[in-house]
Parts: sequence; C-alpha cells; structure tokens
Amino acid sequence: MFSMMVLLAAPLVAQQACVLDAAVAQVRARQGELLKVQVEDMSPDVPPAVRRQIARLKDALATAVGAGMRCVPAGSDAATIEGSLAKLLGARQASVPSTTTDSKGGPYGGDLSVSVSTPANVPGLRVVEVSFGIECGDDTLLLLYEVKPEGWRQRMRWQSGEYAEISGAFGDFFMAVVPGDVADGMRVVVAHGTDWCTSRFSGFKLDVLEPRADGGAPRVVWHTERSYSRADGVVRLRSTADGFELRLNAVALDLDEGYERGVVYRYRVAGDQITRVAPIATNGRGFVEEWLDMPWDEAKEQTAPEAIEGLKALHERLAASEKDAKAYVSYEYGPVRACSVKGRYEVEMDAKPGGKQFYAIQEGQNGYTMVNFGTTQDERCSGPDMMKKH
Repeated sequence: MFSMMVLLAAPLVAQQACVLDAAVAQVRARQGELLKVQVEDMSPDVPPAVRRQIARLKDALATAVGAGMRCVPAGSDAATIEGSLAKLLGARQASVPSTTTDSKGGPYGGDLSVSVSTPANVPGLRVVEVSFGIECGDDTLLLLYEVKPEGWRQRMRWQSGEYAEISGAFGDFFMAVVPGDVADGMRVVVAHGTDWCTSRFSGFKLDVLEPRADGGAPRVVWHTERSYSRADGVVRLRSTADGFELRLNAVALDLDEGYERGVVYRYRVAGDQITRVAPIATNGRGFVEEWLDMPWDEAKEQTAPEAIEGLKALHERLAASEKDAKAYVSYEYGPVRACSVKGRYEVEMDAKPGGKQFYAIQEGQNGYTMVNFGTTQDERCSGPDMMKKH
C-alpha cells in the first residue's frame, strides 16, 4: 500500500510544478480581446478599456512564462528556453524576422514575440523579454530568472504602468546587468523608447533597478529621460567595468548639416550613486553640442575646475533660453580648429540670435573637457577646419 502511494504521489508533484494549459488559455483569451480592438489609425490615445486589457495581457504573459520556466530544466541555455517559450506562447522568436508587413504598426496585441538571453557577466541569469504590438509601436515585459538547484527562480518583473497615450509603453527596449558586489547587489539597467506615430525624434527613459527579494517589481534606484532618434541609428547598451554605457543618436543642433549626432551616455555605478563620466560624444563638435544640451550637474563633471564658475552662468543662460520659445536660439556649425596647445581644439557654433560662439575643449584619455568660452576666435587656434567636408 505504501509503495502504491509513493508511485501516485510522484506524478502529482510533477503536475503541480509544470501545469501549462490554464496559463496558455489565459494568454490566448487576453490576446484575443486586444486583437479585436479597433482604434483610429495612428492615434496616440489609448482608450480606458484597452488600458485594462493591456494590463491583463501582461499578467497572463507573466504567469505563462513562469509556468513555462518551471518546465525548463535548470541550466538550459537561452536558445533552448526561447524556443520553448515561443512555442508555448504562440509567439515569434525575436531572432527570427517578422512575417508581418509592419511589426511596429500592427494591431493591439499582435506580433507577439519572445527573446531570451544570458548576460555574459552574469551567466546564471536568463533575461526574458516578451513584446506585443500597440498602435505605432510595441510594449515590452521584462522578466529575470536565476538558476537555483531546484530550478528557475524569478528575480524581477519590470513593465510599464497603465498609459493613456502610446508613449507610455516600453518600446525600443534594451537592457544590461551591472553585477555589483555583496554590499550593493546586482543592478539592472533598462533603456526604452517612447512610441510615437509622427516623428523620427522621440524620448527615451533610462532606469537603474535593484531586484527585490520577492522577485516582483524592482526598486528604482535612478531615472532620467532624454531625447533620441528612432531612425536608422544603432542603439547599443552594454555593461562596463564600473557601470554601463548607452550609445544612440540624438537631434543635431544644426539641422541643415545633419539631422543627428552621436551621443554616449556612460555612467559609473556605485551602489545608489549614478555618475555620468566621459566620453559623452564621438567627436569634439558633438561634445560641445552635448555639453550645451545636458543638465548642469552632468556638464559640470565635463568642465575644467578653474572654468566652472564662469561656464555655469553661460550654461544656465542657454538652458533658460530652451524653455522660452521667444528666447529660442538656433545654431549653425562653424569650423573646428586645432590650437597651438597640445590636445586643445576650438569649436565654433554660430548662434541665431547671439552671433559667433567659440568653445575651447581639451582632449583627454576618455574624451574632452570644456575649458573656455568666448565670442571671438582665439588666435592660437588657427589650424584648418577639421570637420570640413571634402
């Protein structure tokens, strides 16, 4: 009798650990609700009923992924897990090109895709990203799983809150992991764009997150919002030895010479202290543009100590003009010339109104430092225009 009870108990344990049908049925039902939604073409507004349906779909997807992970052997590689979850959810594997005509403009709930990756610096983690279409973009759910002797344990769930406009979704999604140490613990860096229908230029949000013990929503350690281009430029987010680096394109100050400029967002992470460090751009002119555009607390770190007081007043005056349409200043690119001082360059920006502006920068090991500003050219900086097109 005892032996029979043991034999019967084993399948029950397995059944409790790996039950998929109910979870999959919920995904199908919630996705089906959204696929029936009809909205005005290219409308940024999300009706209240659709907001609730999106939240229910995310819950169903998270539950189904959790059920699927309980069926995956501990230590399975990312490709195996991605294939298993894609089959379970009826989703496209992110590594496989979409067969739809426009994956960014499909109906709500369409083009369901799943991606699973393993951070090179934390091999015991599996990063699961599940995305689905919304009007003019997509929304992404992020789940982190950590391997344990008994199987996979959820470490974090990160998603957008309810949004009244499509810009509230987590579109154009990128993430990296900063391992941390015993004292500080792991940090997860997430960058995501804000979906929109009419412009290549939009905003992105950057968050540094700390997973909680319960594996649910993380603690937001740090947050910022900036602008970027959703066009053809490649967005790259990676961890570094002491933090992380995000590279993308933003709008150029001189639109006649080029719509975009390369920006480098590199940060040092020390517990809850997030500090922007060099480089901030890919060339000297781009450094000046980003220095003018970035908040002063960041620009200060890219300024020579002896010049901080004078350049702070300049930076604050320019920042104030950005907030007042009547005081708006446009720029045209001028020459970039080498100076007689080794590693020193002068970048000319022609302001309207305001006239010619000359920014002196010093090249260092990792980038540049702002050292001076003037309204006349420094006679020591008379080399040829290094940015002249031939």
